[in-house]
Amino acid sequence: MSAPWLRTLEAKRKRAVLHFLTLGGAFIPLLFGSLSASAPPWLFFISPLALLVGLLVAEAFREEVRRQLVEPLVEAQGFRFNPGEGLKLEELLWTGFLPPWPNYQTEDLVEGRMAGCPFRASRLVVRLPAPLGGGGWILLTHQRGTVYQFRLPRGHPKALHLRAREWGTGPGMLFFSGVFLALALLVLGREWPEGKILFVGALLLLGGWGVTAWDWLRVRRALQAKAPPLESFFRVYGKGPLDPSLAQVLVELRRALGRPFHLTLEGERLALFLQGELLQPSLFQPLPVWLAKAEARWKEEVSALEGFLESALPVLQPPK
Repeated sequence: MSAPWLRTLEAKRKRAVLHFLTLGGAFIPLLFGSLSASAPPWLFFISPLALLVGLLVAEAFREEVRRQLVEPLVEAQGFRFNPGEGLKLEELLWTGFLPPWPNYQTEDLVEGRMAGCPFRASRLVVRLPAPLGGGGWILLTHQRGTVYQFRLPRGHPKALHLRAREWGTGPGMLFFSGVFLALALLVLGREWPEGKILFVGALLLLGGWGVTAWDWLRVRRALQAKAPPLESFFRVYGKGPLDPSLAQVLVELRRALGRPFHLTLEGERLALFLQGELLQPSLFQPLPVWLAKAEARWKEEVSALEGFLESALPVLQPPK
């Protein structure tokens, strides 16, 4: 990308930071204001709206940057890139990555070869409908990431399905949600001591946060172990025992990628759904710095997938 374009995007990033800090900064005084004895209870629920608007501003900026910067990164690896297309529904159904009746979006189609295997990949965002009061519905993001589909030289005699056991929650979100839910317990317990349902609901949310935090710590310990079992990261579905060599290769792929993934293997078709956004611009990092890191992460992902295929193919391919 030319320097003028990069300077223009950097100026937009600084404006987005200002808007985010202004809107998000209103969240803190509103939240603490709701703790006052004279504050109405609804103030506690209004305060996150300012933060939500700030997050939407940041997300709009990230999407604009991603659309303009992903193409040169992908094509630098010798792959073909088409931002207006994605994997089709029939290409996704057999993988089992889509839940029943989802609302999904695919884009940024990448095509090429890795370790001699042709592949097609695209960004995937899966949303699920959630009911609102009055009979309305809202679409909530369920999963987002990148789906890779490889065509192996020969078919594998057994089907294999791996589903990540991880929730993929980072420490920042754990901290924010934990503080928010703890304050929810204080406010609801003070304002509505007789409203047992609301108080218990907030308590259950805090318990869910605790389970998520425990899962995050469990995965960190497994990654640091010398030879963790495959079941530390995946639920394994398939016929017959899994080859120990293949299990080790899959664990090493999880380590190399640095994020959870699903895997489906049927015959000569191999699909992986890498969860999370690899090329997600940082709002608080200068774009030239982020671009250098994004290019390094993209090369590491391609290298990890190629290494996985080179190690796994001798195990997956039956003798002729």
